Amino acid sequence: MYSVEIFDKLKAIHEKIKSENTGSRAQFAKDLQITEHALWRYIGIFKERKIPVKFSKRGNTYFYDINENEEVRIVWEFRLLIRENHS
Repeated sequence: MYSVEIFDKLKAIHEKIKSENTGSRAQFAKDLQITEHALWRYIGIFKERKIPVKFSKRGNTYFYDINENEEVRIVWEFRLLIRENHS
């Protein structure tokens, strides 16, 4: 389970990637006030969930390699689940 701080960081990373305005890995990490290694671990969370994050040397930015009919969202929700009583 992830902490609120991790979700906040993932959301910030997502917004920068979505806008395709991250700069290099060093600049991106600096903007987020984290180490490059920490950034790599966060990007790994996206990749573990099969979200194709790539880096463009030409554009000097990370981006989502998705079709125009696809969208990446960070969803954090709370739900009340009611268990059925089977007694």
